[in-house]
Amino acid sequence: MPSVESVYLRSPRRVQTLLANAASLKEWRRRYGHGFDALLADYESRDRWTREELDAFSDAQRTLALARAARTEHYQEVFRRLGAHWTDFVHREAFSQLPVTTKQELRENPESFRPRGQLPTDRVIGSSGTTGVPLKLLKDAESTQAHWAVWWRYRRWHGLDLDTPYALFGGRRIMHTDQGSPYWLHNRVGRETRYSTHHISRVTAPEYVGQLNAERTTWIHGLSSSIANLARFIVEDDLRVTAPVRVVSLGAEGLLPWQADVIEQAFGPRPIHHYGLTEGAANASICPDGSLHVDEDFGYVELVGSPDEPQRIVGTPFTNEATALLRYDTGDLARALTSTCSCGRATWLLDGIDGRSDETIELPDGRLVGPRWAFREKLNVREAQIVQHRDLGLTVRVTPGPAWGEHDELDVVSALRTYVGEDIPIKVQPVESVPKTASGKLRLVVREG
Repeated sequence: MPSVESVYLRSPRRVQTLLANAASLKEWRRRYGHGFDALLADYESRDRWTREELDAFSDAQRTLALARAARTEHYQEVFRRLGAHWTDFVHREAFSQLPVTTKQELRENPESFRPRGQLPTDRVIGSSGTTGVPLKLLKDAESTQAHWAVWWRYRRWHGLDLDTPYALFGGRRIMHTDQGSPYWLHNRVGRETRYSTHHISRVTAPEYVGQLNAERTTWIHGLSSSIANLARFIVEDDLRVTAPVRVVSLGAEGLLPWQADVIEQAFGPRPIHHYGLTEGAANASICPDGSLHVDEDFGYVELVGSPDEPQRIVGTPFTNEATALLRYDTGDLARALTSTCSCGRATWLLDGIDGRSDETIELPDGRLVGPRWAFREKLNVREAQIVQHRDLGLTVRVTPGPAWGEHDELDVVSALRTYVGEDIPIKVQPVESVPKTASGKLRLVVREG
């Protein structure tokens, strides 16, 4: 039996638009239906809380998360193995001694993380991340709305609202590969124009720009790699963006400096981004002053590992009665900042997200290092991807910037050497375009099979 997606992709364009709008209406009701306004108001009421208020709220929510987890098969076994009761881990110091929960554990037996039976209002959410290995997570209705409430708090910081029209460059296919212009469809429910990220090229870029201009687009949202790809053609071919773009917001993948630079050059505003994941274990939002704030009222976030290197982000969600997680390893890396933000918010700060822990390079001594920080240097590249071979050697695929030369190649190698040392051979390979995943994302590190 053909899948819903295959039927959609084979349908005429008018039918595709009708199907997309119907699906969007259903999703809109899930996200923003009864109870959402109250949740958003709750999150916004905590936006200017003091350090003491945040800590008290976090401690109370973490205790509730422990009590929820104590009703699951997985954590009952954890507490039994430790010879302890869940109440023994209420205080922060004791809580940090609990074993970290891995994605593999959740993948292998998701039912063991459920504190109650499945309800009709629960929903199974799928996520594969960059590994391609599917993860199925059961979420209750309120946790879905809470996720969107914390994201809309951040968006409202930047002058956006639910009725702000926008251009969406997402990973989901909206048209078949063989379909031609137009490369977008209109979703009236969400006030969005969905653009195909799989048809962006130098040839099609003028049509994309023409539509953005015609719609007087003020907000662009989506994948950093796709928006940067379009921005690159805009800059290189001197295409004129007359749309009054105020905000470019990015999600679902990391943001690298050259992507931010070319997006700003093409559209005007410096792009903003947030950090989040399907499991809801951690969230961080960039404020108007440019700092990345941990949303401490959404989940309890810890950084695990040596502070001299990027640390693993470990999170405990405060919502979701359908799946309980404690000290969940997100698979992502970050560094903490000890400074405070000029915006006045008391939440602690991250110095950016250093990519996924499965996007690391293996060193000869067995260590794993995240190379994303190397590309914070001012390198003359538009895109980059590191391929690690079986012998641990590296090939760096780069889409060169203007006037690329041998010195630029040496700069790339030198920047990487800071993180990987001198023992691994590094080769730089200029390419027209760095390969993307099927969903249009750019993976910074790939390994030979």
